[in-house]
Amino acid sequence: MKKTGKKLITYVTGVAMSVLLAGCAMAPGNDQTDLAAQQILKTSFRDEGSAGLDRLVQDASNRACSESQGAALDDKLAKSIEAANLQTVQFPADGKLLGNWR
Repeated sequence: MKKTGKKLITYVTGVAMSVLLAGCAMAPGNDQTDLAAQQILKTSFRDEGSAGLDRLVQDASNRACSESQGAALDDKLAKSIEAANLQTVQFPADGKLLGNWR
């Protein structure tokens, strides 16, 4: 290979690496992507019937689980989320949990 060909390959490789690194440095952060996703949901979701826009607002339980990104929550936080949500469970007034199975 000629000396000029090697210089050209080195130059092209250098430019490609510079462009790649610049693209990675300019990538949006998690906060920006979360904000963009929320804006898309708010603009595309419509208030219809029992499905209101309030469904787009996460409570503390949902937010903690979303922020964990699939990783296990620490035991103390998991137990507090479980206890808080168990308090919202309403059992049937007549005490029948399954209904008439016949």
